Amino acid sequence: MNSTIKPLLTSLAFGPLLCVAVASTAPAQPAIARRVPPSGVSLSVEQERAIQEKLSEIEKRLAMVVDHPLLPDVELFSKAVSYALRHGEFYQQGDVTRALTTLQVATERLDLLLSGRSPWTTATGLIMRGYRSRIDDSVQPYGLVIPADLKFEEPVPLYVWLHGRGDKITDLHFIHRRRTQTGVISPPGAIVLHPFGRQCIGFKSAGEVDVLEAIEHVAGQYPVDRDRIVLMGFSMGGAGAWHLGAHYADDCAPGNVHAR
Repeated sequence: MNSTIKPLLTSLAFGPLLCVAVASTAPAQPAIARRVPPSGVSLSVEQERAIQEKLSEIEKRLAMVVDHPLLPDVELFSKAVSYALRHGEFYQQGDVTRALTTLQVATERLDLLLSGRSPWTTATGLIMRGYRSRIDDSVQPYGLVIPADLKFEEPVPLYVWLHGRGDKITDLHFIHRRRTQTGVISPPGAIVLHPFGRQCIGFKSAGEVDVLEAIEHVAGQYPVDRDRIVLMGFSMGGAGAWHLGAHYADDCAPGNVHAR
């Protein structure tokens, strides 16, 4: 759907009586430094080397694979670790283990992909998938909860759960959470989609498009009943559900926008 954004122009008129400079004796307040995501802890030389060596190895192998449609399902893992190293997104020592585990998953998937197999595409349970965004050609992750009794030949509802705010939930931490936690909802006989939404931008702008693109990607990979797409969310995700539900009401089942 297309929308036209009209800029709001506000003109301010200052009368003669307002053109008075007033000197304030109050001390200037320093700006509050705020970075999202925040800076993490420093890694030891050994830790950083161990992660970088494994990352470089898999990136070298990925560079040799050309135009495979399932390549984002591998790249999402290496990208997450690359970003964590580049931007200092390690917040506790356990994140080092998470990074190495994430790279191991990437290696295993790439091995399978190069052998002509992709078992995760038909697996059930907690599944990480990825797609290449039309916005900036970046690989974006999303999590799925696939019921054990899913019949791939029958259309099923799709529940889209928008996560709450988490300044430290970067790609690496989002992937870890989606691989280890089912989440708040797991309705029987339905697929649950957890979009990343470009971390913490309120599911607006690129985050809004991320949700829409993730839905389209899932619908192209799984038997989604487009008349039964349910949009839900918590906290920031609740606001996102209202935001997206208002903009794209025709794309959700009637009454199926829920915010908490």
